Amino acid sequence: EAFADYVKIFIPEKRIVTLQTMKNMERKLPEDRFSRIHRSFIVAHNKVQSFSSSEVEVNGVKLPIGKNYKEGFLSLMRQKNTL
Repeated sequence: EAFADYVKIFIPEKRIVTLQTMKNMERKLPEDRFSRIHRSFIVAHNKVQSFSSSEVEVNGVKLPIGKNYKEGFLSLMRQKNTL
């Protein structure tokens, strides 16, 4: 999750805060395992519990899908769910 000039990383045991941009974080993560869904959120594909055209549920938390990321993310998730 974006937080000003920081990125908050949520893992099961803890939360990590790192000084970097979302764009930089997105470049470092493998495309086949992570997707940017909003200007403030990147999600791990294997943590997505459900999704609709407007939101993604990860660990019981609903996150919005931004209009600039919607088409690519939904297409990818539908493709992954049919494999």
